[in-house]
Amino acid sequence: MQPFYAMLMALAYVGLVYLSVRKEKKPIAYSITAFSGVLQGGFLFLWLRRSVYLMTTSNVGFDTYADYYGFIEVSYFVLAIVLLLILAWYGGRKILKQKHFPVLRVGFLVTYIAALFGVLIIGHPAFILLYYGFAP
Repeated sequence: MQPFYAMLMALAYVGLVYLSVRKEKKPIAYSITAFSGVLQGGFLFLWLRRSVYLMTTSNVGFDTYADYYGFIEVSYFVLAIVLLLILAWYGGRKILKQKHFPVLRVGFLVTYIAALFGVLIIGHPAFILLYYGFAP
């Protein structure tokens, strides 16, 4: 059941990137979406290989689980920072296109970027629980 969550998160990740860039020119939208798909696919391959190894091997030490946890933690920041940079860039462009109330526009942009940073911090434990599970 554990790989189901990983596949669902990967599809949501790529879909969110595509929804963010769909109004761009087709080559730009497709290349950014393909990049996020390749990034997620590479992560899923490496994650599934390590996960299957841990599920099928008995009597592994805590160092193996520590390496697995380190891989998941680093991959979260690689995946999340790329996603949040795309969301900040395209969301910021949408906010700055507005013509009314320039002071509120800048304030809303700062609040939007702070909220994205909050999503980065809050999403970390959820990502670790979904991908690492309750292993030792």
